[in-house]
Amino acid sequence: MLGLKQVGMHDNFFDLGGHSLLPTQVLSWVQSAVRLEQPLRALFEAPTVADLAELVEKARQGQQGLPTPPLVVVPRGRGLPLSFAR
Repeated sequence: MLGLKQVGMHDNFFDLGGHSLLPTQVLSWVQSAVRLEQPLRALFEAPTVADLAELVEKARQGQQGLPTPPLVVVPRGRGLPLSFAR
């Protein structure tokens, strides 16, 4: 995603040229790879592979997760949120 041949586990995503549009792609890849959804802020709080792996492991152990809110019927007479992303 960064166009680099090699990235170290302690290299900062943003220091390597990551910009604000790429975290959604990175977290989408993480979600498909480990079957675990993380909030968008995760990459900003854990910008290295090592830090992000730690967050994923904590979430797997049930210490931190991102529950999907239930689907509920809402009146259509007002504005609707675009997503439940945090």
